[in-house]
Parts: sequence; structure tokens; C-alpha cells
Amino acid sequence: MFDFQKELYDETIKAYHIDLVSTTEFPFEPVEVWHFGENYRIGNIIKVLNRVTDAILIDKHFSLRIELELRDYLRNANTLKELNSRIKEVSGRQEWFECAKDRIKVEEATTPEDIAIEYSFEVSNKYCKKIRKLPEKEAIANFNNRIIEVQKRINDNVNAYILKIIDKLLTRELLEQIEQSIVNNTKIGREIGVEKSNELLPLSLNKINPINQVDFENDLWDMLRSKNFISPTSTKVEFKRLFSKGVAIDQKLDWVDTISTLALFLKNLPVENDNVPQIGAASFTCKGKSITNMQLINNGRIPKSKKEIDLVAFLKDLVATH
Repeated sequence: MFDFQKELYDETIKAYHIDLVSTTEFPFEPVEVWHFGENYRIGNIIKVLNRVTDAILIDKHFSLRIELELRDYLRNANTLKELNSRIKEVSGRQEWFECAKDRIKVEEATTPEDIAIEYSFEVSNKYCKKIRKLPEKEAIANFNNRIIEVQKRINDNVNAYILKIIDKLLTRELLEQIEQSIVNNTKIGREIGVEKSNELLPLSLNKINPINQVDFENDLWDMLRSKNFISPTSTKVEFKRLFSKGVAIDQKLDWVDTISTLALFLKNLPVENDNVPQIGAASFTCKGKSITNMQLINNGRIPKSKKEIDLVAFLKDLVATH
């Protein structure tokens, strides 16, 4: 658990102004009834308002603490493989906080007059002639009947807030800086063979029956050429090096479609290898231009266009066939 998560979990969640209703009277106008939304506060860190989708930050430095901790977590990766694993963990997790109902405490069940007046700022205080409030027992009972809905609202708003910070943090520039720092480290350079060899490990088709591997590679190559994914200047021999003796960095395949379709192609190959983005960046260019593994990680997460959907469907069918 990250420190910022522990910070949230250690705080009591307080619910304010439950079932707060006040009545105001305007001169020569019908009586107005105002329903004031509850709000839930996780300590002095975050506030969630009823009927509002965005969490409100109370502690203005909390978002900075999240960003610095996650940045440090990524920078402490010792290898590219570990970096990819950490990126997947940070970018793929959707739930960072879960509200437990036994931690929610009702702070105010009744409607103090000063609060009713405070929330009646729309009119002069002298027109706030009548204050109406639910009995405390009835207010708490009503709140407890809605506790699951309250939990969901708090969870959704807080998690959405944290995900926005993560999306802002995971920029291509930051990840490329971390990647370059790892590659430039002498120890790591020896570990992946950058200093001693111009080849990377092959993409082992460990989900394909070895008897069918040649047919699989041929069918895959035929599709990529027929659908104009790979440049005519790239050869089948170069393509097959992806799955056999390794990828020679000076003999790159040229992908002539989008970076998104290339990323989808690599992510849907029947392999179990955390180094796929590095191998992809080392073995492909996209429309004649060099690419980075960060581009392959950040693109092609979900097929969107018909062409992308068809590509993923073909790969799944091909794997099932072989």
C-alpha cells in the first residue's frame, strides 16, 4: 500500500448535513423549500459532495504527495522489465481507495440554525423566517438506509480524483526519461545485453503448438502484407526473426499503419513476455520513423476503429486455430 492510500484509510469519514432541509420565505412569493446536499469528508484531505461528481481537495498538497510518491516508485525500477511491470500496475489499477461503512460517522444529524442561515445565502438572512429539521433519530435511520449508495459515491469520486492525477503524471516525456536512465545504467546495460549484442531475445510463441508455429507465422505474415500493415520493403525472413533467433536492431521492419495498430498487434501476440514493448521498439519503425517502447505501452490499449477491431479478432482466431 502506498503512503497516500494509508493516509486516506487512516482517516475517519465524516458525513455532514444529512437530510438538511430549510424553508425560506420571499416577500410576495410562495414559500421556497431548500434541500441541501450532504458532504463527506475524509479527514482534512478530501471532500465529496452529494450530487457532484468531482471530489474537492481540502489539503492542497495531497495531490503533490501522490504524484511524488508514484514518480519515485517508477524511478526505483531496476530493469526495463520491472519498469513495465510498475507502469502496468499504476496505469491499470482503477480502485485506489475503498470506503468501509463502519468508518463513516455522522457528524451532524440535526440542522443547526447557523448552518441553515449559512446555506441560505441566496436571500437576505431576514427572509429566512422558518427553519425546519428532521428529528435526529429519523435522519440517522434514513442515512443508514442509503449507506451503500453513500459508500459508492465516496469510492467513485475519490478514485476518479486519484486516476486524474495518475493520467497527468504518466506522460511520455517522464516515462522516456526513466527508461533512458535505466538503459544508461551500466549494470542494466549488461543485463539486457545492450553493450555486447545488437540482438534482443525473440518473441517466443509459447501459446502456440510448436508443430504449428511455421504455419502460424506464415498466416500472420500473409495477413499483415495483404492488409498493408507492413511495408513491401520488409521481407518475410526479417519478420520471422521476431520469433526465432532474435531481432537485429539494424534490420527493422517498417509498419506503415498507425502506432495504435502496431501496439495492438504486439499486445495481442500469443506470448508471455514483459519485454514485448522493448522488442517492438527495437524491431519496428512506424512509417519510417523510430519509435519507443513508451509509445507502444501508451497506445493500442483498446481497439477503437473497425480496422483495429478486425486486427484483434484475426489474431484471436489465428491463435485458436493453431
